[in-house]
Amino acid sequence: YLPLRKRIEVVRQAKAEEALRQSHSLLRATLESTVDGILVVDRHGKISDYNEQFALMWKIPPAVLASRNDDDALHHVLAQLKDPGGFLSGVRDLYSRPEADSVDILEFKDGRVFARYSHPQRIDGKAVGRVWSFRDVTQRKALVDEIMAMNEQLEERVRERTRDLMSINRELEMFIDSVSHD
Repeated sequence: YLPLRKRIEVVRQAKAEEALRQSHSLLRATLESTVDGILVVDRHGKISDYNEQFALMWKIPPAVLASRNDDDALHHVLAQLKDPGGFLSGVRDLYSRPEADSVDILEFKDGRVFARYSHPQRIDGKAVGRVWSFRDVTQRKALVDEIMAMNEQLEERVRERTRDLMSINRELEMFIDSVSHD
């Protein structure tokens, strides 16, 4: 039989643990429900968390992620990128500026395109890590490229038609001049 104060403390502790479980469950469900790949690293580059979409998007084997070593994950993904040096330089830059936000577009050798967002994770206003978010924008980029190509074709057709009309106008002016002289 516990004294009243001890029982109250046990109840408070149980409630706090339940609130923590609920919070963790909500965080996990949120991470797994997004179409974005999410990676969270601490300020030393150790992987704190990630969602399954991240592993699928980057085609990272479970053993690499299980190591929780960001360098292992980076090494695995660099070979997939068109500009691995630029990506690595950007990552190092962000690790050297823990308070910085960043957005970038990553192009893959296989044609995929990701938008990359990075934001510091803060506790009590201090950066303690970084959240990386990756969104597959391959289809969107393909549509934008297609629209740009169609616009260029349309502009070329307008230039051709303008040249044709100018030529016809010159011929018409010459004809009018010749008729007026006659």
